[in-house]
Amino acid sequence: MNNIIFYIPDVDQTHGGVRQYSINLLTTIANFDQDSFHFYIYHNLKDPEVLEIIKSYKNCTLITDKDIYIPAISRRNFWRKKITLLSQFFIGKQPYRFKTIDAFDVFLKEKKIEYVHIPYQFIPKTNLSAKVICTLHDVQELHFPAFFPAKVRAYRANMYLDCVTKSHKVVVSYQHIAQDLITYFNTSPNKIQVCLLNMKDLWFNKLEQEYKNTIPSNPYKEDYLLYPANFWKHKNHQRLIEAFSIFKKQTDATTQLVLTGNNDNEEGIVVKQLVDKLGLNGDVIFAGILDEQTLYATYKNALGVVVPTLYEAGSFPLMESIIMGIPVICSNVTSLPETIGDKQFVFDPFDIEDMTSKIKQLVTDETYRHQSRLNGKKMSGRIKKTGAEEIIKYIYLNKN
Repeated sequence: MNNIIFYIPDVDQTHGGVRQYSINLLTTIANFDQDSFHFYIYHNLKDPEVLEIIKSYKNCTLITDKDIYIPAISRRNFWRKKITLLSQFFIGKQPYRFKTIDAFDVFLKEKKIEYVHIPYQFIPKTNLSAKVICTLHDVQELHFPAFFPAKVRAYRANMYLDCVTKSHKVVVSYQHIAQDLITYFNTSPNKIQVCLLNMKDLWFNKLEQEYKNTIPSNPYKEDYLLYPANFWKHKNHQRLIEAFSIFKKQTDATTQLVLTGNNDNEEGIVVKQLVDKLGLNGDVIFAGILDEQTLYATYKNALGVVVPTLYEAGSFPLMESIIMGIPVICSNVTSLPETIGDKQFVFDPFDIEDMTSKIKQLVTDETYRHQSRLNGKKMSGRIKKTGAEEIIKYIYLNKN
């Protein structure tokens, strides 16, 4: 039996695509071979999707801080106290010092953990007896340093260097990220595994089955465009608002713009002020973080989805729109043109006029929306053929 810790103690919806990635990856690896792998899911926040996965697979066990940092058995507590006393007695009288007794590593040894799999950019600050696998989603701060305070850039530089140095393997979703790690961190190509997630088991699959050929009721009164994204600078909400404002002035469309995701931050405040300045308060809806049922209804009733991001390792909203058959347009950065597969549905995210033109076409041209749906059917098959099974084959089962 291969014992693995899946490390997501504090991941929740405020982490945006990291949460989606983590849940998708966990579903895939847990379902691969339930008799050969056992996963300890380190998670404190009681995310319903995480708990549902643990409930559904016999090879998954939930652990929390209490299981790791509070001794589960008196034997462990006894030896921990005994070693601590011995170390205190011998400090300064021996040519060596006892290593700190770390609760997490004690847990790894007791459970005979082979791998600690961290599906995001982080390495615990401790000595670990198990091999570490981590996912590096992007090095966006190297491409857009102005979006990050100096302290954040310094933290990310140190953390990412830790990840590429201390990890047994580094997983990335796209080749352009692998190339960034090779270029900026001098990472060996042999240490990097390029692996796009399996898109067969996304969060809305069960809702697709529930509604089948029907569409849930519209949560909003008017036709609307949708952009589902947390409010971070690289998500490019400000230029989207400006383009939408121009579109509204050029047409008599009553179309609204629905923005989902966490907006309770500095960027959210700036975007709301811009909406107020441009007189769009009745036209732009800040929906916030939605539960899955409401988010699904918001997707399915949208006239179309706009993804204007300036940088994205891989866009879940784009892939979700394609698979759900929602007309979608997106920016021409990183992996997005490859994902959508047709240049007529992409725009320059720095060019507000280009974005406005595509928005206008998406809203007013039914033929254009129909072509987008047809393109989605073609690209959906390609997206679903990718798979995270490579992580198991080339990392878990490869002990080198």
